[in-house]
Amino acid sequence: MTDPATILQQLIAIPSVNPMGKEIDSATADAFCYEHRITDFLDRHFSALGLAVERHEVHSATDHAPARQNLLARLGADASKPTLILEVHLDTVPVTGMTIDPFASELRDGRIWGRGACDVKGAMACILAAIGRLVEDPPPNLPNIIVACTVNEEHGFTGAQALAKLWQSGQSKLLPTAPDAIIVSEPTEL
Repeated sequence: MTDPATILQQLIAIPSVNPMGKEIDSATADAFCYEHRITDFLDRHFSALGLAVERHEVHSATDHAPARQNLLARLGADASKPTLILEVHLDTVPVTGMTIDPFASELRDGRIWGRGACDVKGAMACILAAIGRLVEDPPPNLPNIIVACTVNEEHGFTGAQALAKLWQSGQSKLLPTAPDAIIVSEPTEL
């Protein structure tokens, strides 16, 4: 499936709310907090495409959150070609104050509504659609592409920091050296 709108609706329906460092009860965490549901979905998605996948735990000394996992998926394994990372974060801001069902992913008036539609599940859907198309019909001279799905962007950037340390430490088979370029899909200019 390579339709970004359909993929986006699936992604919005998967809660991945970052509690932003606040202590939460286990029922709230189980209901919609943290990235593990979307990480599992992406692991299955990339594996179904035949891509190599790695998961790496990310710990935060200052957050009350459990260990979370960055996910890497790789298309291509030619060391003579450049490596491009397409980075996207997995978490969204909380749903407090929303006047719509945050996870309904409703298509209305030509727009898809729900938590994370813009920041950043829209970009995630585009990346998944593009990777799917590249798997189906790879162009000549396709670089190695790593999709890096990182945790905790909304409160601490620990996932992105762990990603940068990953190629420095040699702990990843999919990203053993620094990439030649990275495209960060964040839509907000931070």
